[in-house]
Amino acid sequence: MGRKAYKPDKEDRRKVKAMAQHGLRDIQIADVLAISRATVQKYFNAELKQGRAEGDALLAQTVFQEAIQSKNTALLCFLSKVRLHWRETSQIQHEIKGFPKIIYAEYGSPGCPPLPDESSPADREETDNDE
Repeated sequence: MGRKAYKPDKEDRRKVKAMAQHGLRDIQIADVLAISRATVQKYFNAELKQGRAEGDALLAQTVFQEAIQSKNTALLCFLSKVRLHWRETSQIQHEIKGFPKIIYAEYGSPGCPPLPDESSPADREETDNDE
């Protein structure tokens, strides 16, 4: 004789949505409800999607507010990269219609040799001894 078919109720749906909102994975939710991961995905697909979307939105709002209010530079840089698709670059590109593209790279950036030292170690020792 087989297992009795799972029948989700409103309370299970509420729990699944809340757990998904808090970032739990499908397998963790399945463990809490004592059902299989496949059963969670079969019966609670809408709650999983909605809970995750709401959790992501709440997290984004909280991080955004924290970055703006505290003027957290690192967090502002991170959000700029993620939300605005900004990136750090060591190249400047100039493009004028009808002319080849010109790319300037900073010394030490990938594909560009490091900037030579202004003075050699021997020169620095002589300067230190003069004082």
